[in-house]
Amino acid sequence: SRPSKRDQIQQLPLYPTEQVLFDDTALRLNVDKLNLQFLTVYDYLLRNYNLYRLESAYSIRDDLAKCIWKIRPRLQRDPSTKLRQTVFTGYSRMAVPVSSFSIVKVNKPHLGEEKPSKVLAEIHCDLAAFHGE
Repeated sequence: SRPSKRDQIQQLPLYPTEQVLFDDTALRLNVDKLNLQFLTVYDYLLRNYNLYRLESAYSIRDDLAKCIWKIRPRLQRDPSTKLRQTVFTGYSRMAVPVSSFSIVKVNKPHLGEEKPSKVLAEIHCDLAAFHGE
């Protein structure tokens, strides 16, 4: 049998994925026009939920683009090892370099669910640049 709309909505990620953020066709506002006299409460809530998801994804994409432009990432080659590394020549309050990232613990999913019930991650970043602010 086909999964219900409710089950499909519950399977959607809480935050937009990279595929949604950087796929122009996914962010197009293609909401069906409905005659309001035949709109049920369920249809209304589903329509608003989809609009909210698209609007928040577009906002996050816009914020990411602005931060990436401000920090000006460049590839720099290390003369001794001949390896390339990314260096940031700009500055943005909304973007902080991450020193290390590790996933500490992943709990099993609850009964009847597919996603982990809890994911614990550890992120280390240097906030010394913000000492004066």
